[in-house]
This record gives sequence, C-alpha cells and structure tokens, in this order.
Amino acid sequence: MSSQGTMRADDLVVETINALLGEHCTAERIAAAEGSMDGALWSLLEENGLAAVGASEEAGGSGGSLHDYAAIVVAVGEHAAPVPLADTLLASHLCAASELALPAGPMALAIARPGRHVIRVPWGGAATNILVITDEGTRLCPADALDVVVRGDNYPGEPWIDVTLTSTVSASSIVRARCTPRVALFSAALMRALLMAGASQRAVDLSVQYATEREQFGKPIGKFQ
Repeated sequence: MSSQGTMRADDLVVETINALLGEHCTAERIAAAEGSMDGALWSLLEENGLAAVGASEEAGGSGGSLHDYAAIVVAVGEHAAPVPLADTLLASHLCAASELALPAGPMALAIARPGRHVIRVPWGGAATNILVITDEGTRLCPADALDVVVRGDNYPGEPWIDVTLTSTVSASSIVRARCTPRVALFSAALMRALLMAGASQRAVDLSVQYATEREQFGKPIGKFQ
C-alpha cells in the first residue's frame, strides 16, 4: 500500500464505504450474521471495488493509498460490519507484495508463530481462500485445502478456525518470503487497532447522542454538571 501523494483518504472512498455500511449494517443483520458473515453485503462491497483497495490495479486490486485502506478499516469497526473486509484488504495487500494473483471472495490470514503447530485464523470460517505466511514463505490456499482442527466464533460472532498445514498444499505453491510472519503480525496488529478505533468512535458518538436526548428533571442529562 503506497502512502505517497495525498495525506488523507479519498473523499469518495470514505463517503462510499460509510454510506454502504451505514445502510446495510443494521442491528438485525449483524445479529443474523453471527457465526458466519453477511453474504449479500460482501457481494455489494466486491461489486463496488472496496474488497481490494490498497492493492495495485496491476496486481488485480482496486488501487488506492494506505489512507484509503485505513479509512475503510475504521469504518468496518465503526459499523460492526459482519464481513471479513479488513482481513481481506490486508491479505490482498500481502498477496500483491508477494506477486500472487488476487482471488475473488473473502480471504483470511494464517500467520505462523514459532513453536506452534496449530494456526488460529480469524474469519477463517467464512473465507474462500487463506493466505498462509510462514518463515519458509507465503502461499495462497483454498480454505478447504487446509486441515481444520477446530471451529468457533469470538465474542463479536466472527467465525475462526484452527488449522494445520497438510500435504494437499504443494511446496511449489510457496513464494519465498517477501513478507515474514513478524511483518504480517505487525500489519495485523495495526489492522485491529484501526478496527478498535472505529468501534471506540462509534461508542463515543452513541454516548453523546444518549446524553443529549435522554432527559431527567426536564432537561437533557448532558446539561447537568
């Protein structure tokens, strides 16, 4: 993801992602997608080119800057979007950096850690493809090519899986490490921080709204000292 040029996200990107998520991320749809994802919302995001922002057009992405990527991820957190958009955007960028063709559909990241034979994959239960990053290299695998040890979902209802690599994934699919597990973990931590920033801003907005609308003793509670 390039940070050159403008130092702020494109206004059209910000307007589009917030309009789409604001309309479709209702409490009812978020609850209905718990333990899976909202497939209709995902299709809409793909149709609008928002599932590959940050990866160059030459690599099969939608182009855009680091600031565009950050704005989209913040919006995902703010609207509690029940889709693996943030994970897919990061995986798309890492695929492009490794010169791997970008696949269609949602993606997830499996990042190996020293001494661990089982890899936790956030959103892995909804992904079509999984980008596996180890010290040996990077490989893009169909989700059904990995050996799933256990499935579950976290507190927000995002489906995760624990996987081990299997012999069905050939060694020829490995791209020698242009992205190490350490770099991928730092990138994923940044992504989570952006999601948390969006969720925190939403909490602030709702609190302010409540304080200005909720009345006690004839005036809004926000007017009390």
